[in-house]
Amino acid sequence: MGAFALKKKKDKKPLKSLLRLLKVVILAGVLLAKLNLLLRAIETAIKFKFLLVAVGGLLIHGVKLWMDLKANKKHDHDEGGVVYRNPYEHGGDWNSGGPEYHSRSYHRTEGAQNLAYSQSKPQ
Repeated sequence: MGAFALKKKKDKKPLKSLLRLLKVVILAGVLLAKLNLLLRAIETAIKFKFLLVAVGGLLIHGVKLWMDLKANKKHDHDEGGVVYRNPYEHGGDWNSGGPEYHSRSYHRTEGAQNLAYSQSKPQ
C-alpha cells in the first residue's frame, strides 16, 4: 500500500501546478481586459474633449461671422473690396493743385543744384 500512496502524491503535484498555472493565466487575462477597458475609456474621454473644443471653436467662428455680416448690413458700401488707384494717373481728389508728387518734370530755376547741372540741362 505504501507504493500506491506514493504514486498518488506524484500525480497530485502536476495537477496542482497545472491549476496554479491556469489561475495565473486567467488572472493575467482579466487584468489585461480591465486595462484595455480603462484605456478605451480614457481614449473616449479625450476624443469627447477634442469634440467639445472643436464645436466650441465652430460656434465662436459662427457667431463672429454672423456679427460681421450684421455689421456690414448697417453700412451700405457701394465700393466692395479694395480700391486700387494708379499713382501715375492724374486727376481725382488727391491732386489738389500744387506741385505734382509723381511727376518726372524738372521745374527748379534757382539753387545750387541748377548751377551745378546747368550745362547738362536741355535747352
